Order: sequence, then structure tokens, then C-alpha cells
Amino acid sequence: MVGATGATGEKLVRQLVNVSAFKEVVAVGRRVLENVEPGTAKLDLRAIDMDKLETEARPAFEHADCVFCCLGTTRKVCPVCDRVKEGGKRLSHSSLG
Repeated sequence: MVGATGATGEKLVRQLVNVSAFKEVVAVGRRVLENVEPGTAKLDLRAIDMDKLETEARPAFEHADCVFCCLGTTRKVCPVCDRVKEGGKRLSHSSLG
């Protein structure tokens, strides 16, 4: 799972560890999640440099059967997002400047 420390990612991680179909949940993010409930032994948290996502996250997903991606930003961090929504424009990496 990528984006584990964001608002959506953190909630997803907490749900995934309670799904019996998953034997292991590997979560990567900018930092390690805090206040993770005890008993989540199947949770492997890895802090990585997100600027090197492709190389640093690769080992985490070598044996993955599925991957969840919760990368994103918030309006507080990304003021252009409000303008994009209001103007009906498509958000692209280049528009974030």
C-alpha cells in the first residue's frame, strides 16, 4: 500500500489489517504511522523517500498480490486544487508548478 501516512491511506491501512484474506500488509509512506493498534503483527510499515518512490518501494511489493495506492494531496497543501475543481480543468502534475 502506497501513501499510508495520508488521510485516506491511514484509514485504509487500519482496515486492511483486519481483513483475514490478507496475510501481510506492507505500507510505505513518508513516515511510519503512529498509534497503530497492538496486535497488528501482519503490518509491515516502511518509511521511504517519496522522491525515490520507484526504487525504494520496489522491494516492498516484490511478492504482492495486490497494491493499493492512496497518493494524493489535500486542499490545504495544494491551493491550486480548489481552482481546478471550480474551473472544471483537469489536474496535471505540471499545473502544480
